[in-house]
Amino acid sequence: MVRPGVRDGLANASWRRSAAIFSRSHPFIDLSQRGGVATRIENDSFHARGVPLTAASAVPMRSGRHYAAFTILRHRVRVHFGLIRPGYDVENRGYSYDVDGHCFYSARDGLRYPGAKAPETCPDFVERRDYYGGHPWPGNPLPGQGWPGSQDARRGDAIGLLLDLDTGTLTVFKNGERLGVMATGLEEEYCWAVSLGDEGDSVRIEPASRFPLPVAPTAAQVAAAVAFEAEQEALWVARHFDLRYRRA
Repeated sequence: MVRPGVRDGLANASWRRSAAIFSRSHPFIDLSQRGGVATRIENDSFHARGVPLTAASAVPMRSGRHYAAFTILRHRVRVHFGLIRPGYDVENRGYSYDVDGHCFYSARDGLRYPGAKAPETCPDFVERRDYYGGHPWPGNPLPGQGWPGSQDARRGDAIGLLLDLDTGTLTVFKNGERLGVMATGLEEEYCWAVSLGDEGDSVRIEPASRFPLPVAPTAAQVAAAVAFEAEQEALWVARHFDLRYRRA
């Protein structure tokens, strides 16, 4: 693991510490300390009970590098930090961490959500699609996916996320130590977000000055992350097809 602030070949590139603020949220998430803290406050509603709800920034990130850090103040099981699309309706929808196109880190197990999905370019995709009569299973996201260096997080831990839209990567830091590249292939626009699943769950976006300049992954590390994701997607396709074939 590498400490932020130890410069390497990519660390000198331009980057931005994102504004430490939640500015929009579901009605059952309270925003306090001028948008710096998000807390799940209600579980009595039939429609919201047990549903992970979201708070997010309203400022879209379109290019360059952006860094934000989240400290867990309290959590039971389902706390996730990450990225949503700017147009996602946080006020009325739940399960933002399981939406295709979003990207979240899970405090519970360190997995990335949503998980891998089988690309149409994978071997035998057309044959398998035709075998199942066009069933869309190859495009369904997995519940969660591991990544090299993944660790869980607990109360008091600070999880830093470095979004690099030039390389399409999201790198994870824990208490100032770089864990690894969690996701690749990210593009277009994103906003920082947190998903809270249980009453009392609380997360703080840290002031930009608390942590030093994060070190971006090297080109070799990005290439390794891309290869790992491709391998995981291919493995899932093979296992999923084999299971369905045996049941047929």
